[in-house]
Amino acid sequence: MTVIDLDQQLVELRSAADAYAARHQFIPDLTWPQGVRIAVNFTCDFDVHGVKATIFTPGRICELYPEALRAVVESGHEIADHMWEHRVPEEPALEEDHLAKTVAALERIARRRPVGTRSSHSAALLRKYGFIYRSEGSADQRPYYEYDEGGGNGLVNLPMHYVIDDAMYFNFNWLGTDASAQRITDPERVGDIWWAAFRQQYNVGGYLNVCMHPFQSGRALRIAMLDRLIGRMKTLPGVWFPTCEQVARHCIDRYPPLAPAE
Repeated sequence: MTVIDLDQQLVELRSAADAYAARHQFIPDLTWPQGVRIAVNFTCDFDVHGVKATIFTPGRICELYPEALRAVVESGHEIADHMWEHRVPEEPALEEDHLAKTVAALERIARRRPVGTRSSHSAALLRKYGFIYRSEGSADQRPYYEYDEGGGNGLVNLPMHYVIDDAMYFNFNWLGTDASAQRITDPERVGDIWWAAFRQQYNVGGYLNVCMHPFQSGRALRIAMLDRLIGRMKTLPGVWFPTCEQVARHCIDRYPPLAPAE
């Protein structure tokens, strides 16, 4: 590799990094409602200790398990978009068809349109259908605003990270990893990792998004671990367990987005 080739690659990397940074707007002085030190989103179907969760569900699930989702809504939880068939089509017309069907299906169950998603649907399309937040990616530890490549269509992003994702510990062959390289992790070890992540963010007045799947965490030993973890969190003052929508609306109301940088 010549010096010229290396210099060109560095220029391209800096350009890509600058473009990525321009799409994100952090909230440096983010604080929570009075008396709250940390906001913790449980994004799963897990009903215990008065914790409100956000359930990201594919639209087709509304056809397969409508009673289960109605029970989620009746318990005060939020249901949000997780694509129609757990994928985002590349064809624009089909992508919109999938999102429109999911919005209609979730609205029939919840009697209100969803405002959040965990997907890679385009920001412009999400804004068209009334979405205000996305929960995917981790450009920062705390909620932030994210824009599309053109600098518009801003959404609140509620960051999630695979370290706080049960599938990384309880599932073989996750994200295409070779199964032989994975091991089922002791739930107590996972509880320790998540507690450490919680305490770090609690100490700085931050945010935690715990991502779970019913077919992963919905086992007796793992449910018992989650019960102990939530109980432990509740022993500390100022811990808020809102839905993702509540966090997103708090950010928009208290810290409205600035015009994105040119």
